[in-house]
Amino acid sequence: MKRRILLIKGHSNSNHEEHIMNEYLNYYKIFFESNSGGAFEPDEIKQFKTPTVQELKDSISIEKSDFVIIVLIGHGATKEDYQLFKISENTVIKAGQLKISAPKQIIIVESCRSLISKVEPIDLSDKIPLFKDGGMIRMPIDRKKAKELYNKQIEESNHGIAICFACSKGEEAQDFNFSKSLLQSAFDWHLNIGNNLKVLKINELMFIVNTKFLELAKKEKALNQNPELIGITDLPFVVSKF
Repeated sequence: MKRRILLIKGHSNSNHEEHIMNEYLNYYKIFFESNSGGAFEPDEIKQFKTPTVQELKDSISIEKSDFVIIVLIGHGATKEDYQLFKISENTVIKAGQLKISAPKQIIIVESCRSLISKVEPIDLSDKIPLFKDGGMIRMPIDRKKAKELYNKQIEESNHGIAICFACSKGEEAQDFNFSKSLLQSAFDWHLNIGNNLKVLKINELMFIVNTKFLELAKKEKALNQNPELIGITDLPFVVSKF
């Protein structure tokens, strides 16, 4: 099975913003390289930082895979039902123009439009499971088993594209709340001892994320951000640790 992760950072308006975007790009890389994110190998992950249109086209045109995850981090907007993404200071593309020869794809669009004062850390460190549920403890699965579970779910899933938007039309993606919630929720599920030999699908993860956003909105009345999933829903995203 041929799998690919494409991490694409768009244009930033300042050095500060550039630093934040790079940090989150790295968080995604760490996650996908770990067992939790499917145990992708370094040669299965490709990063682009403010690429030109030609660079993207040249690279993507040769990406023929069974399964691809594309992460877009940068500025964006919606115009005439198209999601726009700013890849450089003077170049805006439609996210849908990133056509890759893969029957199964997940596209994550983290379009941020506001600055934050610091990078909010995401805890992707492995933890020793607590002795609970009657003292039950499980041994972590190895990298080979993690890949096997992840790839099995890819094979069993439907053909198509799942697009995960950080917010709905007309809203702003604030302070990387979407990526923070998506990655932290994924890794917390990975560490749960009750998820023995399971794989969390993208629709199940997005349900957890949206629940967290509803809770966050109650605490912060100014928050108006509703992540949205469009497309097929049974593609894998997280593998259990045990």
